[in-house]
Amino acid sequence: PGLASSMHAQYRNVTLHQLLSHTAGVPGFTSLEDFAFANPAGTPTQQRAGFAQAVLAQAPAGPAGAFVYSNAGYIIAG
Repeated sequence: PGLASSMHAQYRNVTLHQLLSHTAGVPGFTSLEDFAFANPAGTPTQQRAGFAQAVLAQAPAGPAGAFVYSNAGYIIAG
C-alpha cells in the first residue's frame, strides 16, 4: 500500500500469487547487470524496499498473467 502512489498503474492489481508464479509482468532480473540500477545502501530491509519501489515504478515486461521468469517477484513479495 505504501508504494501504490509511485508504482506503475499496471502493477496495482497484481496479486502475491502472480508475483510468486512469475506472472506479474515484472522484468526478469536474472543477471547481476540487471540489478545495476539498484542502490545497495542501507539495511537489507531498506535495500529490498528501495529495489521494490524502483522496479514497480518501471513499465512491466509483459501483461499480468503472462509468464516472465523474474527473481524480482520474490524480492517484491518480501
